[in-house]
Amino acid sequence: MNVMGQYRPAFRVRPDRYPELNRRPYPEKLAEAYAAARQAGLWRFAT
Repeated sequence: MNVMGQYRPAFRVRPDRYPELNRRPYPEKLAEAYAAARQAGLWRFAT
């Protein structure tokens, strides 16, 4: 699993084509993703 806090929209991710991906990840969503990963038993996170 790859939780990418550094994600930024580029190339084909345009507001008219993929509006749900045309933004940086919200900090609360990243926290939710890390919590879900921990709950699933994952434990190695590069920071």
